[in-house]
Amino acid sequence: MKKKIIFRGKDENGKWVYGNLYNTSNNESYIMPSSTLYITKSDGDEMKCLYVAHRIKDKNTIGQYIGVKDSCEDHIFEGDILLIDGGVGVIIWDTHSMRWGLESPGSCAVDFPMREDYERSKVIGNIHDNENIIK
Repeated sequence: MKKKIIFRGKDENGKWVYGNLYNTSNNESYIMPSSTLYITKSDGDEMKCLYVAHRIKDKNTIGQYIGVKDSCEDHIFEGDILLIDGGVGVIIWDTHSMRWGLESPGSCAVDFPMREDYERSKVIGNIHDNENIIK
């Protein structure tokens, strides 16, 4: 089974955009929807392409899809707030274990739910739009 690698982030207008992440040498980040590659001209062996890219204003909003959907079939992204087993947690990348985890508010402990646990959960917001949920 092929794993989808999708990122999301807020563009300059504050709108969520989804697709492939591209970081420039000028320290800027862009998200390019995977369906926006257009071939504009073909000159012999060289093809010129145009990509539609969304500049990400606040790089802190960039999060990766963790490869699992919740009980409503919504993609779960880094930074999402989940309601799981009656508790609330935030999806983070744990650098010590090198895997996705769930951090509870007010705690530095990270839980590592099983895929089935995530599939029973519900995304109720994210840390960028719904800070009040986790306080």
